[in-house]
Amino acid sequence: MAMAWNLSVIVFRGDFGWVAQCLEIDLGAQGESVEASLRDLQQTMVGQAMVDATAGLAPFSDFKPAPAWYHEQYEAAAGHAVFDVNLGPVTGRPLVARLTVRVSS
Repeated sequence: MAMAWNLSVIVFRGDFGWVAQCLEIDLGAQGESVEASLRDLQQTMVGQAMVDATAGLAPFSDFKPAPAWYHEQYEAAAGHAVFDVNLGPVTGRPLVARLTVRVSS
């Protein structure tokens, strides 16, 4: 059974599109829509996990939490969706990042 790593993500409209920002690790992505920003965040997570695995590190071990402003936006946003990002193929071990996503209006 894969280990699940629970992460929170806030999605909000930025200056140049939509931004998806993870809270527990300061990692984000941008896209032209909510869906595109989440897709790009997934790709960024997989890419970073691959870089970390190549360096012999645990995924995201060098990352700190996102700044407090993102946490405040997450708490203020209503509703959520949950989906999984499979990091197993790039880390060499069963690992799933379970993302709980809230969209700020």
